[in-house]
Amino acid sequence: MARESLVSKARIYAFAKTDISTKRTIKIVTDIADVLYQYYRSKVNRDLLFIANEIEESIQEEHVETRELVISKSEHLEDLIRNNTVLSLDNSLKQIAVGNINDVENNLGSYMNAISSKHTLFPNFGFRMTKENKITSVALTEDAKIKYPEKFQITASNVKIGNRPITDTSSDILEQAYRHQLPIYLEVKNAQKYLGDFLDPIQREAEEMVGTTAIMRPPEFPKAFPCCVKIGEEIVAPYILLRLKEILDNEIRVITNDEQKNFPFRIVIKISPCTSNLTFTITPSNPSNKENLMDKKFLKRAKNGVDVSVWLLEENQCFLHGIVEYSTDEDLDDEIDFLEKITRIEEYFSEIIEVPEKVTRGEWNVIVHLYNLINGEYRGDMNTVNFTFELSDENREWFLELTDRDYVIAYTAEGVFSVFDKKFVLPIFREYKLVKIDNLERLKKKVDILDNGDQLKIVYVPGTSKTTCNYVDKIRTEEIGSGLLFSS
Repeated sequence: MARESLVSKARIYAFAKTDISTKRTIKIVTDIADVLYQYYRSKVNRDLLFIANEIEESIQEEHVETRELVISKSEHLEDLIRNNTVLSLDNSLKQIAVGNINDVENNLGSYMNAISSKHTLFPNFGFRMTKENKITSVALTEDAKIKYPEKFQITASNVKIGNRPITDTSSDILEQAYRHQLPIYLEVKNAQKYLGDFLDPIQREAEEMVGTTAIMRPPEFPKAFPCCVKIGEEIVAPYILLRLKEILDNEIRVITNDEQKNFPFRIVIKISPCTSNLTFTITPSNPSNKENLMDKKFLKRAKNGVDVSVWLLEENQCFLHGIVEYSTDEDLDDEIDFLEKITRIEEYFSEIIEVPEKVTRGEWNVIVHLYNLINGEYRGDMNTVNFTFELSDENREWFLELTDRDYVIAYTAEGVFSVFDKKFVLPIFREYKLVKIDNLERLKKKVDILDNGDQLKIVYVPGTSKTTCNYVDKIRTEEIGSGLLFSS
């Protein structure tokens, strides 16, 4: 130590600042120290040197023994501390290994209780570890959160309600967000967490908010409630789910059935509490033909003003009531007539018919024919009626016996009806009334000259005092083969 001190001071006095000057100074000083050491050693008596050596060895031996004793005592003390501290890892592992879980839990609880006692709001709040092994503030009593509710004090910029930026933050943006059920977005610049009026000792949550976009959601409106809609005393919609959707700036309440899934109509009711005015809007949403028919019938009744009421199903009380008026130049009668026929055909065949935007006259005639047929009968007329027969001995005599008078004839066949993209097949029984054979004498001459197996065409025309050949179609209920049934 003395040599090092001497060298250090010599460097200072010699102003040795470079590596070369420093090495030169060290060499000179150490050489002088060695010369002086050897000089004074040569002046010492040998007996004194021997005694000095004995003393040095004794001191070294004593030092080793003392060091070993200190190390031993220190290790023993370390073991005592490790095994007896409350959160001793080794001790806890040993206790768990032998099944003393309660002891470990008690130790951990004691440790956390001791820390919790230092919480600002103890005994109402304390500290606990999270799943992420972070310390956080927790309520220790049932009413702690009521007495000291959690809240954040935020300094923010770029405030938005929904997608609308808010420049005047002095306005009641919380009320606006509630009325329109829109979230508030804020870019957090600074944040502090409070428990009641006291700063939370743990500010981790507040620190993590800085630099993020905070979202504040308003309290929700009351839940949807089941209702039915009546026109007069008739229930036209047995079950709808209505819920307050929005409160407009002019205080009008907007109620809709938006939460009702798979409902063919969107219902919007607007109520003005100031004037008691009620607006009732029904918008189709991919309805079926049957549901569309219901809508058209409702609109027809509303053309002259209709008494509409909305009833709460659970309370069986009238919730809304008013006169609904509908003004339109639309010919609802034709649409209702068309949809009634389509829905009847759908019900009869258990099929869904896709109706195009435009319907031709020919398609309409097929629909009318089929609708009347499944409802009982279809009446039609034709200018002439043609039948073709294969001549044989059996029918040759019958043709020759025909007279020039009015006949009633009937035949059966398979009727194929094409309604847009659907084909429907029905067994048809058709009866022509008061028809007669056109040019009977010419027909008989053909019968005389034609051979068996030849084709013979018979043409029927309107009978006496008739202008067309009238016929009636019905669905055949008996198992009869196709063809002419009788002529009388």
